[in-house]
Amino acid sequence: MHRYFMCLSYIGTSYCGVQSQGWVPVKTIHAAVKKAITESLKPENEVRLVICSRTDSGVHALSNTAHVDLLRKQHNTKSHLPRAYCPSFVTNMVNKYLLENKEGIRILNTRLVPGSFHCRYNAKGKQYIYRLAIIKDPTTLAAESAKNTRVGNLHDRMFPIFEYQRCTPIKVSPFDVNKFIEAAQVLEGEHDFASFAKAAAKNRPATLLCTKKKVDRIEVTVGRPLLEEHNRWASHYTFIDVEITGSGFLHHQIRRMVGAMVAAAVDRLSPSNIRYMLSNPDPQNWNPRAVCLAPEGLYLKEILYDEEGEVYLQYVHYHCAITSYH
Repeated sequence: MHRYFMCLSYIGTSYCGVQSQGWVPVKTIHAAVKKAITESLKPENEVRLVICSRTDSGVHALSNTAHVDLLRKQHNTKSHLPRAYCPSFVTNMVNKYLLENKEGIRILNTRLVPGSFHCRYNAKGKQYIYRLAIIKDPTTLAAESAKNTRVGNLHDRMFPIFEYQRCTPIKVSPFDVNKFIEAAQVLEGEHDFASFAKAAAKNRPATLLCTKKKVDRIEVTVGRPLLEEHNRWASHYTFIDVEITGSGFLHHQIRRMVGAMVAAAVDRLSPSNIRYMLSNPDPQNWNPRAVCLAPEGLYLKEILYDEEGEVYLQYVHYHCAITSYH
């Protein structure tokens, strides 16, 4: 049996999150990747796949990680040592299956790692990006689309189609970037983020959930729309990327953090309102003047590993055969 570490990327729009829902027949990232590994490689063992970050429904990933233990079928019965799959063969075969079955998931790379490596427990942090599209001047956009005012919501109708379900439009103007950044600075550091978390289920004891988290950095940069030069309506929006790095995050924490920052930028919240939620940590103290932003603007950028994890990822398995892998 050999353990394989994978980096995977996906568009989360058509998936009900990462984690399989037990008996509930929903489409998940975990179920799709597990089936792809099982069907494409046909290992002797039952596939047990662990994915590091269990992102929500609709959330995308530039790079999530996973590990899986696989026992390759032995065609040479004289050999007593189990042969490993070549990592590149695993990547290619699994991607071939995902492509043929029209899954919005791709394996970026595969590596052999020791059996003691764990993609989740060896991780030391995560980086996320939240993409926003801020309307510049609603009156200008309204004037350009006056002939079509009978159909639907104006901003939804004129929002660039290439950005649909890839970022979150903010339709309130004016938007003060300085207040947005000031709110980000309030949220940096170690806090109890219970006010920014989705309320726990009634059957789950609150004592089991650690709500103290450390946000190492929140960086706000100017983003770019897809196909900017060919995108007629993109010029009516300012695109902003919010990169958040931390040791770990609660359910809905990032979407609520950025939601609070947006509320500050449009004068719905003040920095003192945000400090109050941090100083009085309770899901009931979430300020309703801010909203939990939609999942489609959120991207898992990278999983960060500790020194031990980095050593594991440099590991070379000497039992990996270099001859035929077919």
